[in-house]
Amino acid sequence: MRSFGDQLRSRARVVDLVAVGAVPVVLLALFQLPTSVKRGLVLDYTDPTLVTAYTAHFVHFSVPHLLVNIGSYVLIVPTAYALAVISREVPRFRVTFTTILIGLPVALSALNLALFRPRIGYGFSGLAMGLLALLALLFFDYLDSALTTAWCQRGDAPVVFFSEAMLISLVVQPRTRATLAIAAVTGLTAAVYAGVLVRRIYRRETTDVIQEWAKQPGFLELGLVATLLLVGFPFLAFPSNPAGDGTILNIYTHLLGFAVTFIAAYAVPVTDGPEGGSGTVADDREPIPTTGSHSDPPTDAGEDPTAEDTSIESRT
Repeated sequence: MRSFGDQLRSRARVVDLVAVGAVPVVLLALFQLPTSVKRGLVLDYTDPTLVTAYTAHFVHFSVPHLLVNIGSYVLIVPTAYALAVISREVPRFRVTFTTILIGLPVALSALNLALFRPRIGYGFSGLAMGLLALLALLFFDYLDSALTTAWCQRGDAPVVFFSEAMLISLVVQPRTRATLAIAAVTGLTAAVYAGVLVRRIYRRETTDVIQEWAKQPGFLELGLVATLLLVGFPFLAFPSNPAGDGTILNIYTHLLGFAVTFIAAYAVPVTDGPEGGSGTVADDREPIPTTGSHSDPPTDAGEDPTAEDTSIESRT
């Protein structure tokens, strides 16, 4: 049985790596544009266009905002791709990744415009939350492959959705009765779902399978990294102080990015593909061995881009 490294090297494709690596390059390139040009790419809620509905999600005006979003991307996407490679779900990764970059920006902008308020929106964080949803789904594909469908399958992925919803509801500020109620409901749902999974473990006696899987270098570590990202990222995406420097963090976009992507990707039927994937017969699969809207942006000297503009900017 091939090692973790051998499987990554043999199944990863250059075109995928180039596509993954291109996104931070684009974000950096757009950041270098003059402020006046970037102001024309953000989403003005009072005068939206199809172009700005898309471009706004790739625009940043401050270095910290840019670095946080690129850092989030660098943590989430390579991990998600590794999960897809090992579990033979690369086609699913490609489709969802492409959809997030092409279709999700306009969808998020449209949903923001549905709740009209005088703001200017921009930032990559909403798409980063969509990528986190992709990671969550691929994590369950990975467990399905790792444990040879013994107990944790892709159909059980909603447990992560409810767990993330609980974490977000607890982390988001200000904390209200509504957020606490949502946390209680989603937390209870996640707990019930997790209890069903735990019962499967004992009933199917998969403990030995997990122990043997853990002995293989790389496989357990990848699963732990994915788990840490799923648990820890909500604390980064929903800071305790969403307002600062004259800006407001667009929590609504963050929630939509995760929820819309998760529901849409989860609803896509599993199909056969050249990589194998969940839709192939068991014998065709190779199981793992068992022995994301900012304050007024900095401006060039002498410029006052907010003159005669009383709108509020929101970053993502």
